[in-house]
Amino acid sequence: MSERCAMDDAADAAVPALPGMEPPDVNGWFLNVARRLAALEKENCELRAALAAKADAEAVPTKQQVDQLQREIKSKTDHEDVPSNEQFHQLCATVARKADADGVPTSELVHEILAALETKSRSEGHTF
Repeated sequence: MSERCAMDDAADAAVPALPGMEPPDVNGWFLNVARRLAALEKENCELRAALAAKADAEAVPTKQQVDQLQREIKSKTDHEDVPSNEQFHQLCATVARKADADGVPTSELVHEILAALETKSRSEGHTF
């Protein structure tokens, strides 16, 4: 390794410097680039953190927004058009009783009928 460095030093010494110009400081240039890259990476991390914090802050509603939403929901449920939970459950029960009385098949019965039709169709050689 020391031979290589000595050879490089000898080669550098053999290159004449241009009048009025210093030879370029490559090590200094790389050092400046590395410092700038580190600064940009730090700035990038800070910007990402700030953006994430802003997104989190905007995603959480304020107390005023929650209160306003609750008032809107309460005012909508206070209307006569909107049934209460109890009225809704009574309506569902009435519809279910009417469906039973009218002979409307349940989803289980529909699945059983479809399975029976598929079995019969396959036994007769039909395929889907």
